[in-house]
Amino acid sequence: MVIQAPIPPSYGRSVAERSAAIVDRTLGARSTFTIRPVRATDRRALSDFYAGLSPASRYMRFMGFSAGIDELRARTFCTPDHVHEEGFVAVLDKASPEQIVGHLCLQPYGTRKLELAVAVGDGFQGQGIGRQLITAAISWAEHQGYEAIAATAFADNWRVLRLLSSAGHPAHVIPAGGGTVDVLIPLRAALD
Repeated sequence: MVIQAPIPPSYGRSVAERSAAIVDRTLGARSTFTIRPVRATDRRALSDFYAGLSPASRYMRFMGFSAGIDELRARTFCTPDHVHEEGFVAVLDKASPEQIVGHLCLQPYGTRKLELAVAVGDGFQGQGIGRQLITAAISWAEHQGYEAIAATAFADNWRVLRLLSSAGHPAHVIPAGGGTVDVLIPLRAALD
């Protein structure tokens, strides 16, 4: 079953909503998710999402030990200007209150580049949520005229490296020292 996740109409594209049926390995229940831009009202749900990640997942996402995000970081993550920076969340459909199971943020990085960070809930990894978040991010960045997306990851974070390398754009992985790598994804605007 395929449901759809939004790409906001303000992007000036008639992109169909995207989504996919998933299985929540934690609950064992059949679920679907929606990808949408983050909202200011997502602060509590986003804080709960990061607090609910395993210590290993938070370590990989924040590249160091973290108990989650505080109120200030939640507010920052949930209030991008939607012009120079953006955020997307994956939310379970039909969950009340709304449950975030994935988060991606894009921040300006140098000239005409964005830095990307992404996390998917432990029980939902490997089911296409990260790929849908990346697809939404690339679509937004290309529409905004950005030339590339960059990310830094631990060299042994095979899940995120595989995700970024399969984004439909060439990914250049460059050793950065200290057990980390930089990933650069040129976008269509830079390739044309």
